[in-house]
Amino acid sequence: MNLSNSDLTDANLTGAELFETILAGLDLTTVIGLETCRHAGPSIIDHRTLQRSPALPLSFLRGVGLPERLIESLPSLFGPVIQYYSCFISYSAEDQDFADRVRADLQTQGVRCWFAPYDMPIGGKILDEIDAAIKLRDKVLLIISEDSVKSNWVESEVTKALEEERKRQKTVLFPIRVDDAIMRKRRGGQQNFERATLVTFVIGKITADISVRSHDYCEISSLVPHWNPRGTHNALEPARIY
Repeated sequence: MNLSNSDLTDANLTGAELFETILAGLDLTTVIGLETCRHAGPSIIDHRTLQRSPALPLSFLRGVGLPERLIESLPSLFGPVIQYYSCFISYSAEDQDFADRVRADLQTQGVRCWFAPYDMPIGGKILDEIDAAIKLRDKVLLIISEDSVKSNWVESEVTKALEEERKRQKTVLFPIRVDDAIMRKRRGGQQNFERATLVTFVIGKITADISVRSHDYCEISSLVPHWNPRGTHNALEPARIY
Protein backbone atom coordinates (compact mmCIF):
# COMPACT_ATOMS: atom_id res chain seq x y z
CA MET A 1 0.00 0.00 0.00
CA ASN A 2 1.33 3.43 -0.91
CA LEU A 3 0.09 6.23 1.35
CA SER A 4 2.61 8.80 0.13
CA ASN A 5 1.45 12.42 0.53
CA SER A 6 -2.05 11.35 1.59
CA ASP A 7 -4.21 13.50 3.84
CA LEU A 8 -4.66 11.36 6.95
CA THR A 9 -6.17 14.04 9.16
CA ASP A 10 -8.22 12.29 11.89
CA ALA A 11 -7.91 8.98 10.04
CA ASN A 12 -8.68 5.92 12.18
CA LEU A 13 -6.08 3.18 11.77
CA THR A 14 -7.12 1.19 14.82
CA GLY A 15 -6.17 -2.42 14.22
CA ALA A 16 -5.01 -1.74 10.65
CA GLU A 17 -2.57 -4.27 9.19
CA LEU A 18 0.58 -2.78 7.68
CA PHE A 19 3.12 -4.56 5.50
CA GLU A 20 5.56 -2.82 3.17
CA THR A 21 3.34 0.23 3.47
CA ILE A 22 4.94 3.43 2.16
CA LEU A 23 4.55 6.21 4.72
CA ALA A 24 6.18 9.14 2.94
CA GLY A 25 5.44 12.85 3.23
CA LEU A 26 2.73 12.29 5.83
CA ASP A 27 1.55 14.09 8.93
CA LEU A 28 0.41 11.40 11.38
CA THR A 29 -0.23 13.82 14.24
CA THR A 30 -4.00 13.36 14.39
CA VAL A 31 -4.17 9.74 13.22
CA ILE A 32 -6.05 7.53 15.67
CA GLY A 33 -4.91 4.07 16.75
CA LEU A 34 -1.29 4.00 15.55
CA GLU A 35 -0.29 2.07 18.67
CA THR A 36 -2.79 -0.68 17.77
CA CYS A 37 -1.64 -1.26 14.18
CA ARG A 38 -0.68 -4.85 13.38
CA HIS A 39 2.60 -5.15 11.49
CA ALA A 40 2.88 -8.23 9.30
CA GLY A 41 6.33 -7.04 8.28
CA PRO A 42 8.37 -3.85 7.90
CA SER A 43 7.08 -0.73 6.18
CA ILE A 44 8.79 2.37 4.79
CA ILE A 45 8.71 5.69 6.67
CA ASP A 46 10.66 8.74 5.49
CA HIS A 47 12.26 11.68 7.28
CA ARG A 48 9.47 14.07 6.29
CA THR A 49 6.89 11.93 8.09
CA LEU A 50 9.07 11.76 11.19
CA GLN A 51 9.57 15.55 11.16
CA ARG A 52 5.86 16.31 10.73
CA SER A 53 4.58 13.78 13.25
CA PRO A 54 5.48 14.54 16.87
CA ALA A 55 5.01 11.92 19.60
CA LEU A 56 4.72 8.74 17.53
CA PRO A 57 4.11 5.64 19.68
CA LEU A 58 7.22 3.56 20.27
CA SER A 59 5.32 0.39 19.31
CA PHE A 60 4.50 1.93 15.92
CA LEU A 61 8.11 2.91 15.21
CA ARG A 62 9.28 -0.58 16.11
CA GLY A 63 6.50 -2.11 14.07
CA VAL A 64 7.44 -0.33 10.84
CA GLY A 65 10.94 -1.74 11.29
CA LEU A 66 13.09 1.14 12.52
CA PRO A 67 16.27 -0.18 14.18
CA GLU A 68 16.59 0.41 17.91
CA ARG A 69 19.71 2.54 17.47
CA LEU A 70 17.88 4.82 15.04
CA ILE A 71 14.87 5.11 17.35
CA GLU A 72 17.18 6.18 20.17
CA SER A 73 18.75 8.86 17.95
CA LEU A 74 15.49 10.36 16.64
CA PRO A 75 15.13 13.01 19.39
CA SER A 76 18.53 14.46 18.54
CA LEU A 77 17.71 14.45 14.81
CA PHE A 78 14.12 15.68 14.71
CA GLY A 79 13.23 16.75 18.23
CA PRO A 80 10.62 15.00 20.39
CA VAL A 81 9.03 12.73 17.75
CA ILE A 82 8.66 9.71 20.01
CA GLN A 83 5.97 9.13 22.63
CA TYR A 84 8.03 7.43 25.32
CA TYR A 85 10.42 8.13 28.14
CA SER A 86 14.09 7.26 28.04
CA CYS A 87 16.37 7.18 31.01
CA PHE A 88 20.08 7.09 31.89
CA ILE A 89 20.70 5.25 35.17
CA SER A 90 23.55 6.70 37.21
CA TYR A 91 24.80 4.50 40.05
CA SER A 92 27.84 3.02 41.76
CA ALA A 93 29.02 -0.45 40.74
CA GLU A 94 28.56 -1.50 44.38
CA ASP A 95 24.82 -0.93 43.93
CA GLN A 96 24.62 -3.19 40.87
CA ASP A 97 21.92 -5.53 42.22
CA PHE A 98 19.63 -2.65 43.12
CA ALA A 99 20.34 -0.90 39.79
CA ASP A 100 19.39 -4.13 37.98
CA ARG A 101 16.03 -4.07 39.76
CA VAL A 102 15.50 -0.42 38.84
CA ARG A 103 16.23 -1.10 35.17
CA ALA A 104 13.96 -4.16 35.03
CA ASP A 105 11.12 -2.28 36.72
CA LEU A 106 11.34 0.72 34.41
CA GLN A 107 11.69 -1.39 31.26
CA THR A 108 8.45 -3.23 32.09
CA GLN A 109 6.74 0.18 32.22
CA GLY A 110 7.99 1.07 28.74
CA VAL A 111 10.83 3.33 29.88
CA ARG A 112 13.89 2.72 27.73
CA CYS A 113 17.02 2.68 29.87
CA TRP A 114 20.67 3.28 29.02
CA PHE A 115 22.45 0.94 31.36
CA ALA A 116 26.22 0.62 31.16
CA PRO A 117 26.47 -3.21 31.50
CA TYR A 118 24.22 -3.64 28.45
CA ASP A 119 24.69 -0.49 26.39
CA MET A 120 28.33 0.55 26.70
CA PRO A 121 29.93 -0.28 23.32
CA ILE A 122 32.93 -2.59 23.48
CA GLY A 123 36.04 -0.49 22.96
CA GLY A 124 34.13 2.79 23.29
CA LYS A 125 35.64 5.74 25.12
CA ILE A 126 33.81 5.71 28.44
CA LEU A 127 33.55 9.46 28.99
CA ASP A 128 32.44 10.14 25.41
CA GLU A 129 29.86 7.33 25.47
CA ILE A 130 28.39 8.48 28.78
CA ASP A 131 28.25 12.10 27.62
CA ALA A 132 26.44 11.09 24.41
CA ALA A 133 24.07 8.77 26.28
CA ILE A 134 22.99 11.50 28.71
CA LYS A 135 22.41 13.98 25.88
CA LEU A 136 20.10 11.51 24.10
CA ARG A 137 17.99 10.54 27.13
CA ASP A 138 14.98 12.33 28.59
CA LYS A 139 15.93 11.70 32.21
CA VAL A 140 18.87 10.79 34.40
CA LEU A 141 17.85 8.59 37.32
CA LEU A 142 20.44 8.91 40.08
CA ILE A 143 20.71 6.22 42.75
CA ILE A 144 22.13 7.97 45.83
CA SER A 145 23.88 5.63 48.25
CA GLU A 146 26.87 5.36 50.57
CA ASP A 147 28.97 4.26 47.60
CA SER A 148 27.63 6.56 44.88
CA VAL A 149 28.27 9.75 46.90
CA LYS A 150 31.97 8.78 46.93
CA SER A 151 32.13 7.99 43.20
CA ASN A 152 33.85 10.46 40.89
CA TRP A 153 32.12 8.79 37.93
CA VAL A 154 28.69 9.41 39.42
CA GLU A 155 29.62 13.00 40.26
CA SER A 156 30.63 13.53 36.63
CA GLU A 157 27.32 12.08 35.41
CA VAL A 158 25.35 14.32 37.76
CA THR A 159 27.25 17.37 36.53
CA LYS A 160 26.44 16.45 32.91
CA ALA A 161 22.77 15.94 33.79
CA LEU A 162 22.58 19.39 35.36
CA GLU A 163 24.24 20.89 32.28
CA GLU A 164 21.47 19.29 30.20
CA GLU A 165 18.85 20.82 32.50
CA ARG A 166 20.27 24.26 31.88
CA LYS A 167 20.32 23.70 28.12
CA ARG A 168 16.84 22.18 27.87
CA GLN A 169 15.22 24.38 30.53
CA LYS A 170 13.42 21.38 32.03
CA THR A 171 13.94 18.75 34.72
CA VAL A 172 16.39 16.02 33.75
CA LEU A 173 17.89 14.75 37.03
CA PHE A 174 15.73 12.55 39.29
CA PRO A 175 17.65 11.38 42.41
CA ILE A 176 16.53 8.38 44.49
CA ARG A 177 17.91 8.19 48.03
CA VAL A 178 18.44 4.64 49.34
CA ASP A 179 20.27 5.54 52.56
CA ASP A 180 21.31 8.56 54.63
CA ALA A 181 24.81 8.95 53.18
CA ILE A 182 24.17 12.17 51.27
CA MET A 183 22.52 13.75 54.32
CA ARG A 184 25.52 12.87 56.46
CA LYS A 185 27.82 14.22 53.76
CA ARG A 186 26.07 17.59 53.84
CA ARG A 187 26.30 17.76 57.62
CA GLY A 188 29.94 16.63 57.61
CA GLY A 189 31.13 19.62 55.61
CA GLN A 190 34.33 17.87 54.52
CA GLN A 191 34.02 18.46 50.79
CA ASN A 192 35.20 21.41 48.74
CA PHE A 193 32.82 24.23 47.89
CA GLU A 194 32.04 22.93 44.40
CA ARG A 195 31.12 19.46 45.65
CA ALA A 196 29.21 20.88 48.63
CA THR A 197 27.11 22.98 46.25
CA LEU A 198 26.42 19.93 44.10
CA VAL A 199 25.40 17.85 47.13
CA THR A 200 23.00 20.56 48.33
CA PHE A 201 21.47 20.87 44.87
CA VAL A 202 20.96 17.12 44.53
CA ILE A 203 19.32 16.89 47.98
CA GLY A 204 16.84 19.56 46.90
CA LYS A 205 15.88 17.47 43.87
CA ILE A 206 15.36 14.10 45.59
CA THR A 207 12.42 12.44 43.86
CA ALA A 208 12.05 9.34 46.01
CA ASP A 209 13.20 8.29 49.45
CA ILE A 210 13.28 4.54 49.99
CA SER A 211 15.86 4.64 52.76
CA VAL A 212 13.18 3.93 55.38
CA ARG A 213 12.36 0.48 54.04
CA SER A 214 14.11 -2.56 52.60
CA HIS A 215 14.97 -2.36 48.91
CA ASP A 216 12.82 -5.49 48.51
CA TYR A 217 9.71 -3.30 48.83
CA CYS A 218 10.78 -0.74 46.23
CA GLU A 219 8.75 -0.20 43.09
CA ILE A 220 10.64 2.35 41.03
CA SER A 221 7.98 2.27 38.31
CA SER A 222 5.86 4.39 40.66
CA LEU A 223 8.02 7.29 39.47
CA VAL A 224 6.82 7.00 35.89
CA PRO A 225 3.44 8.77 36.35
CA HIS A 226 5.38 11.77 37.69
CA TRP A 227 7.35 12.10 34.43
CA ASN A 228 5.51 13.99 31.73
CA PRO A 229 6.56 14.86 28.16
CA ARG A 230 7.27 18.47 29.07
CA GLY A 231 9.95 17.30 31.47
CA THR A 232 8.45 18.71 34.64
CA HIS A 233 7.83 16.79 37.84
CA ASN A 234 4.12 16.54 38.58
CA ALA A 235 4.46 15.52 42.21
CA LEU A 236 3.75 18.25 44.72
CA GLU A 237 6.29 16.68 47.06
CA PRO A 238 8.96 13.98 46.75
CA ALA A 239 7.40 10.57 46.15
CA ARG A 240 7.98 8.04 48.91
CA ILE A 241 8.17 4.54 47.49
CA TYR A 242 7.62 1.39 49.54
